[in-house]
Amino acid sequence: MHDTLGLGYAKAAKTKKSVSTPSQATLPPKSPSPSIISPMMNSTSANAQSTRNAINSLSLNLGHLSLSSLGPLPSASPPLSAPVGNVSSSGSVPSVIIGSGASSGPRSTTPQSQTGGMDLFANGPASPSSKLDGEDPNGDDLGAARQYTSIDQVIGHIYSLCKDQHGCRFLQKKLEDRDPSVVEVIFTEVYDHMTELMIDPFGNYLCQKLLEHCNDEQRLAIIEKVSPDLVKISKNMHGTRAVQKMIEYLTTPEQIAIAKRALANHVVTLIQDLNGNHVIQRCLNRLSPQDNQFIYDSVSQERHCVEVATHRHGCCVLQRCVDHASDSQKLQLINEIIANALVLVQDPYGNYVVQYVLDLPFPGLASKLARRFLGH
Repeated sequence: MHDTLGLGYAKAAKTKKSVSTPSQATLPPKSPSPSIISPMMNSTSANAQSTRNAINSLSLNLGHLSLSSLGPLPSASPPLSAPVGNVSSSGSVPSVIIGSGASSGPRSTTPQSQTGGMDLFANGPASPSSKLDGEDPNGDDLGAARQYTSIDQVIGHIYSLCKDQHGCRFLQKKLEDRDPSVVEVIFTEVYDHMTELMIDPFGNYLCQKLLEHCNDEQRLAIIEKVSPDLVKISKNMHGTRAVQKMIEYLTTPEQIAIAKRALANHVVTLIQDLNGNHVIQRCLNRLSPQDNQFIYDSVSQERHCVEVATHRHGCCVLQRCVDHASDSQKLQLINEIIANALVLVQDPYGNYVVQYVLDLPFPGLASKLARRFLGH
């Protein structure tokens, strides 16, 4: 049977007839001989194994990566930015030294310093304080790098230290010693910068401490210096604390008069401000009713009374005005509130002011209010 098939194929070849059988159409292309495949497989396997060994070594250094998490092997094309390090002995993957702070996330694209390769912004924005002479080699300012023992060490640099957390604390401690000569040194260096320091996140604490421990003459000079900007400072989240401390330590009629003049035309604006309303409340708490008359004159005006009473901060401040008022000032406020009662009782904030007035021990308030509501 085998001989018959052989003869048949031989005859087909001699007559040059083109016969295509199903077995011939599906035959795969000839494969290279095993002697050729073996060296190719050996070379590819060696390169892949070398690459895998290098990646496994890198995974051990990282501590938390595995080969499976790295995905497919890297392509043969070079990376856009080659890592810094020495090429391994296999010549395939460069070895990288991983620092203790290495991250598994993507590398930052922040420009690096050309002088040392260190990220210029690695530790956030630079401190607003200036560096002093003798700063340490690592670039830390003196406020954080050394412990001060004497005010003499910082003379000429006190303004800069006021805006540094550590320097500000040192200066506050020196003021607490109540040494007049030290107070004078600090006052002299910061006087021209008081407006700026009062709204500084750290400097405002130094200003508060200075206002507490300086003498009347120095305090008067500070008040005169900042009075043109007192409203702006009062509305600042840091400045409001400094202004409240200033009001707390007003000790002479002249100091009080300057503060009153600076605030008198801006009472309603300050009452409605998130930070400024605390300054007005501090005046009510610390100054006498006579010195606070400028406040009552402002909020008792018809349009201002409604404007303040219907404000989320104003309704609270108006109640404090009633608390701290003299009898004549209370009547001044009550009459204006009753005159606008119909509007106020219909307001989400103003109705609380009317309720507060009704609880006061003044006869006839309820009947006066009732007459305002007749016909409505």
